[in-house]
Amino acid sequence: MFAFFRGLTNSKIGLFFVGIFVVAIAVGFAMADMSSYQLGDGSGGGRTTLAKVGKQKIDATEFAQRIQRQLDLARRDRPDITMQQLVSAGGVEDILAQLVDSVALSEFARSQGMLVSRKLEDGQIASIPLFRAFNGSVDRAAIDQFLNQTRMTEAQFRAELSREAMTSLLMTPASGAARAPFGLVTPYASMLLEERAGSLGFVPVSAVKTAAPTDADIAAYYQRNAMRYTVPERRAVRYATIARDAAAGTAAPTEAEIAKYYQDEKARYTARETRRLSQVIVPDEATAKAIAAKASAGTPLAAAAEAAGFAAAVLDKQTREGFTPQSNASLAAAVFSSPAGTVVPPAKSAIGWHVVRVDAIEATPARSLDQVRGEIVEALKTQKADQALSDIVARIEDSVADGATFDEAVKANGLTARTTPPLLASGVDPAAPDAPVPPEVAAAAKAAFASEQGDDPTVEQAVSNELFVLVVLDRVIAAAPPPLAQIRARVTADLVADRAMEAARKIADAAIAKVKGGSTLAEAFAGAGAPLPAPTAIGSQRQDIMRPGQRPNPEMALLFSMVVKTAKALEAPDRKGWYVVYLDRVKPGNATGRPDLVAAARAQFSQVLGQEYALQFAAAARAAVGATHNTAVVERLKRELVGGTNR
Repeated sequence: MFAFFRGLTNSKIGLFFVGIFVVAIAVGFAMADMSSYQLGDGSGGGRTTLAKVGKQKIDATEFAQRIQRQLDLARRDRPDITMQQLVSAGGVEDILAQLVDSVALSEFARSQGMLVSRKLEDGQIASIPLFRAFNGSVDRAAIDQFLNQTRMTEAQFRAELSREAMTSLLMTPASGAARAPFGLVTPYASMLLEERAGSLGFVPVSAVKTAAPTDADIAAYYQRNAMRYTVPERRAVRYATIARDAAAGTAAPTEAEIAKYYQDEKARYTARETRRLSQVIVPDEATAKAIAAKASAGTPLAAAAEAAGFAAAVLDKQTREGFTPQSNASLAAAVFSSPAGTVVPPAKSAIGWHVVRVDAIEATPARSLDQVRGEIVEALKTQKADQALSDIVARIEDSVADGATFDEAVKANGLTARTTPPLLASGVDPAAPDAPVPPEVAAAAKAAFASEQGDDPTVEQAVSNELFVLVVLDRVIAAAPPPLAQIRARVTADLVADRAMEAARKIADAAIAKVKGGSTLAEAFAGAGAPLPAPTAIGSQRQDIMRPGQRPNPEMALLFSMVVKTAKALEAPDRKGWYVVYLDRVKPGNATGRPDLVAAARAQFSQVLGQEYALQFAAAARAAVGATHNTAVVERLKRELVGGTNR
């Protein structure tokens, strides 16, 4: 859990690099978080100030909203996460530290007279996928919708962009120019060539015998390990499905609707022509003419372009209207009046000289209303079903907003109510853990774990544009272990396995003691008093267990972390027994003749140094502008977050 929240809040380093703010918006983070990020003006006094950075103050109330939204964001992937877990994992301190560093850098830049231009802000806005229309231009309506949803003015939004851009502009040079000296990295590169050899013994649990546990043993073990058998909190939920199929019954279009659709979409049914083109754009006329001459003589345009140091692009399904903005009107006219196989004479546009070959022409004849009637009917049915489903959902949501209960909404809309057994947050029934979870049950469970007893019902989407569920929390079953009688067989098996592992560990420890006394590992295993397999030889170079994308074998990893002439025990996977690893000899490596290893080590160390430079720069900025934390307010906020809600 600690690692999860570390990833959720990102590293301090990650905050400093280009695109963090942009990517956050693109994935929806900004919509969940931007509205709560504000710096207090200090009007609340010291009792509500978490930190002071230069002239800026971070207010506890607004920061608490930011924390709650971080938690809500995390629950999109992990619905069972609680505020208690976030606080315990250090999430409050991490998020606050990131915020302090970012504000400190912005304040430092301002003190040095550094500003972000409006043109750079515009460029950042244009680079955000959320704000792009289908044709790639900036969609003003999308920006306005975003500002409305986040309750921000455009000036506030631009201020955020400016701060993040300035942070990136400061930190990229500080971290990106780091180069580790060869004298530092060569010894580490040599470690990759280090060779180790030893022996590996295995003490399987199957080689030991243990007494059968008594009833008292089982009861005591169950009491000691109650947390091991505790079933997490479960919630039962009442739900009713709202299916698109039910709405489709009223979706038959009229003749007037069919005729109107045909008229509105007439451009789709008129005769049209598309062309597949090959094109290369070069900077000067001479090069364009040379490529065109080769292509006209029979050389493929791609080959002619490559010979001149350029690359040709294939443009498929092109229309004259679509190609004109990419070139100019005269070139488009020439391209779309030339037969297939023609290399159009080079022409200049605003972006360079174009050489275009017409590869193929595809003509689509006009289609009458009778010819496309079936297609239109299906399209209208889809539209009407979509609208009917949307109307039902809106009607139910409106009735709930007006005070309707779950049962009243179900009855008024002819739905069928169902009640689930107690479920985990994933929708799994612990009593049938292998049973598939239908999408409507998964959606209902997710909503239930985001609700409290007495909350109004909600409508949740289970399958995009196909299935919705009306949901209300029924009851909450606190986390607790089942009665011993229900899981006696499991508890007994666990007790027997634990005893076997304990007995096997004693044999492994005895063998290690004999090795310390001067025996070989083979001699120690032979005299163990149990039928153990003979040890085997193991060995490798360190680089062999550190290959990218591969997890090292645990026994080999232990071998490379030991002192020579010693033995250590290691639990085998799936609790099948214990390994005993003995390190016999070490042969040091020498990377002076391996420039590839030295270069790879240098690249890795340079990255680490860059991160350290970034942290040190942020620390210097904090020192320059002055940054202080109010520990008492931070601790009070943490207590309030945990005590105020467990959601």
